[in-house]
Amino acid sequence: MNIMASSGKKLSELVAHVQRYAHSGEINFKVNDSVDLFEKAKQKYSDGQLDILDGIKVSYPNWWFSLRASNTEPLVRLNLEADTPDLMEEMKYELIALITASK
Repeated sequence: MNIMASSGKKLSELVAHVQRYAHSGEINFKVNDSVDLFEKAKQKYSDGQLDILDGIKVSYPNWWFSLRASNTEPLVRLNLEADTPDLMEEMKYELIALITASK
């Protein structure tokens, strides 16, 4: 707190240089049938470690993603994280293509 106060910087700015993973942040999509989308994602990424506690989360050794339906809006939320920015971007565009094909 002292460093934040004396520097005038946000915590995110102070730790940005030690950030280990590349992440997408939350990306929202309007989708007519989230159940169908989740089934397609489960099939396409069936070789990953699957968790269906809250939506769908699929994990691989060097990246993961989650898709969950909003409880308050007609949206599906995508989050993903990878070891490198290049891998994160590659997988983000692959997932966006899957999601937008399901609209």
